[in-house]
Amino acid sequence: MAENQLAGGGEVGLGGDEDTGGREVAAQRGERGASSEREASSERGAVAKRGKKPKRGATTLNGILLVDKPAGMTSHDVVNQVRELSAEGRVGHCGTLDPAATGLLIVCVGPATKLAALLSAADKDYLAEIVFGRSTTTDDSEGQTLLTGELTDAVTDITQAKAVLQNFTGTISQIPPQFSAIKQQGVRAYQQARKGVAVELKAREVSINRLEVEVLSTGVWLLDASVSSGTYVRSLARDVGEAVGCPAHLGKLRRTRIGNWHVDQALCLDDLRQLTYERGFAACLVEPSIVSDGAPGAASAPGAGGARGAASAASAPGAAGTAGAPGTLEQADNMEDQA
Repeated sequence: MAENQLAGGGEVGLGGDEDTGGREVAAQRGERGASSEREASSERGAVAKRGKKPKRGATTLNGILLVDKPAGMTSHDVVNQVRELSAEGRVGHCGTLDPAATGLLIVCVGPATKLAALLSAADKDYLAEIVFGRSTTTDDSEGQTLLTGELTDAVTDITQAKAVLQNFTGTISQIPPQFSAIKQQGVRAYQQARKGVAVELKAREVSINRLEVEVLSTGVWLLDASVSSGTYVRSLARDVGEAVGCPAHLGKLRRTRIGNWHVDQALCLDDLRQLTYERGFAACLVEPSIVSDGAPGAASAPGAGGARGAASAASAPGAAGTAGAPGTLEQADNMEDQA
């Protein structure tokens, strides 16, 4: 696993999607985009000509959007940008990414918001850094220091590291971070934590399906993890530190998969704006039927109808751009379950 993968992709041309299924679905969406977007945007165009912002509300748009979220934005910031671009008020995301984290964020638009629970329940993949030598109040790099400690042999030895991670694979009991959206007596845990009030959060069962590690000499582990919905990667980093006898916190974090959807199929926000300008917002969407007819919370096959495939089909001269975003982690007023 390369470190630049965790940093987020780099420059990727939109015309390079080799998946046939993706191109077929993208072509379908291209045709749909030409017609449904004309209907959806007619009122917006008329309003725009009068120098006013389009009124957000119900449109004819209906589908899911695959976004490669950049660092520095909350998931709700992305939702607001989608609302602005689409003029559709019925928009919601399927699983919060912390502001510093990057990667795949699925956004439902129009009646497709009814699929949010299905998509949110899907397993997810992450590229993550566990940084040893310091634990924090938030279990990530943005919190205040709780403990510091010297690196142990288990941190620097790959054999010991793999043995430690074996204990975290499968169904495990995990306590969410203090800075989380778990409610206690109707109050979010992070709201109490910001006031300096410690909240006793109950452990809950989560599934860690895969943990692959590379050990760096600087006291940082790179993890490729596949986890169930509701898993906190920050808690995993904290608990691994306790297991090796060295304080630890989560460094960079990038979500690469939700169900059968992969971040390689997603559009960065610049590409989303460009494609919307050139082909209409409807051309960016995946048909709801592709989601509901496939595996739970996913498409019928990886790459079938990914948003980058739409951009590829729409790249008849001019619809080009770059994708990818740098990476890291969470802390916002609307924090929700990590996975």
